[in-house]
Amino acid sequence: MTSSLKTSPSGVRDADLTVLSQTMAQCCKNIRETVQLLASRHKDIHGSVSKVGKAIDRNFDAEVSAVVAETVWDSPERQKYLSETIVEHLYRQGMLSVAEDLCQESGVVIDMSMKQPFLELNRILEALRMQDLRPALEYVLY
Repeated sequence: MTSSLKTSPSGVRDADLTVLSQTMAQCCKNIRETVQLLASRHKDIHGSVSKVGKAIDRNFDAEVSAVVAETVWDSPERQKYLSETIVEHLYRQGMLSVAEDLCQESGVVIDMSMKQPFLELNRILEALRMQDLRPALEYVLY
């Protein structure tokens, strides 16, 4: 009894290929249907979210000055706190020279123990930009 099915050079029979191709076609069909369903749901949800955003814009005043009292930054102590906060933010963002300039102009004194981690991090980042891993490895290992 000889089989009428041909066998490919890789040893796979034509019947196996037919079943495999049918399975793949069904999988592709299922994927297309799922993608269409998800796209439809996304469209519905996006419309709702957009409506909520528009309702918020209509019902709330975007003017910030109504929230903050005009006298909030009047005292020198509060101005100092604001300057310190801005300087710390600049250090965190790696803008060391800008932070130092602001310190000089505003008279803010930042303790070296607070500055040191940011100086170290900036030194490591600069070395990484130059493709030098040594400072980063030294920091991690020691």
